[in-house]
Amino acid sequence: MGTPVLGPKPVPDEGTRGTPLIALGERNRSDGQCAAPMVAWQPVRRLSRLEYNNAVRDLFKDTTQPANGFVAEEKVAGFNSNSKTTLSTLGAEQYLEAALGVAERVSEGVGASTGCTSANDKPCIKAWLGNTARKAWRGSLPEEDKKQLLADYDGLASSDATAALQLGVAAILTSGRFLYTVELGAGASGVVPLTGSEIAGRLALTLWRSVPDDALLAAADAGKLDNAAGVQEQARRLVQDRKADAALTDFAQQWLQVERAPGGKDANSFPMFTPALGNAMVEETKRFFLEVARSDKGNFGELLTADYTFANKDVGVLYGASGGNDEFVRTPLPASRRGVLTHASVLANAAHALQTSPVLRGKLVREQLLCDPVAPPPPGTNTTVTPMAGKSDNELFDEHAKGSCAGC
Repeated sequence: MGTPVLGPKPVPDEGTRGTPLIALGERNRSDGQCAAPMVAWQPVRRLSRLEYNNAVRDLFKDTTQPANGFVAEEKVAGFNSNSKTTLSTLGAEQYLEAALGVAERVSEGVGASTGCTSANDKPCIKAWLGNTARKAWRGSLPEEDKKQLLADYDGLASSDATAALQLGVAAILTSGRFLYTVELGAGASGVVPLTGSEIAGRLALTLWRSVPDDALLAAADAGKLDNAAGVQEQARRLVQDRKADAALTDFAQQWLQVERAPGGKDANSFPMFTPALGNAMVEETKRFFLEVARSDKGNFGELLTADYTFANKDVGVLYGASGGNDEFVRTPLPASRRGVLTHASVLANAAHALQTSPVLRGKLVREQLLCDPVAPPPPGTNTTVTPMAGKSDNELFDEHAKGSCAGC
């Protein structure tokens, strides 16, 4: 009898429940593969609509949110991303139209947008264009690109300073360095570190969904982003800034799949539900996530086990509290609820119009928290669970699981 061929040495579960991504990490750690940097190919993706709007707000004080009408991002692993789809003709037209619109508004309010006395103050405008281009291109401004930008401006400024300013702004916003995330690193090949400017750009894009500010670029230029302590110092500063609100809540809403207020609930099955309550549910989750993210003691465990939330009167009544008003205030949770997974927004969105759904909630936990995608049911599988008097949803789904779903 031959010697059996054995697989890799088992790794202690350590609470991972065998999820593929975490199990892979445990194997790599036990095999010593984490001693050297492990990086995957970084996709070159286009900005999201939120990132575009935030960037033009911070660069030009333009709050018109021109990207709201852009083609929507695709979903990649549960999150909005422009990393796979190619740029369509419509998308290119929308980028150009938005850039021209921003450029026109900048020229109409030169002082407020640029800090220069007028479009005719050419030295000031050129300095502003260079500084703005570096921010817009997330910290990286190659000398040849800067020269081309300013040469194009000079070529028109002698005859029409306003048109030259508009050309400069539009050129910045239609550049691939603005529309795409470009990171080349400090090296010729292999695994190479990011430059300080690229780290600044990544920090701003991650924590603000926007462009770096002067302080972040100054830190990069001074070499303060070349070590973990310097990066952490800037990351903490960015998180505490109110500009981080949109980025943090956008992540939380996509991660927990509460991007929209729950709706379409059957009045007989959920008599307390109203559209106002649905909106308040989402607001509760956003405020709670911001609190944990900004707290020095905030961590993943706090998200899942906190005995408090932020509720207004509508949410408070749902949780059995009395009093309150329209303001969202820190509120103790009842003993039956702990952490974000028991928030009404999460439970209501992972449910049906007529009943709750342990299946949708379990799918949410497996896919969004454990990174373990769930395959769709086989064709022809009966996925309908009919409510029945005298039986809870959990009992009904337990019975259903023993029938046509027993094989899964």
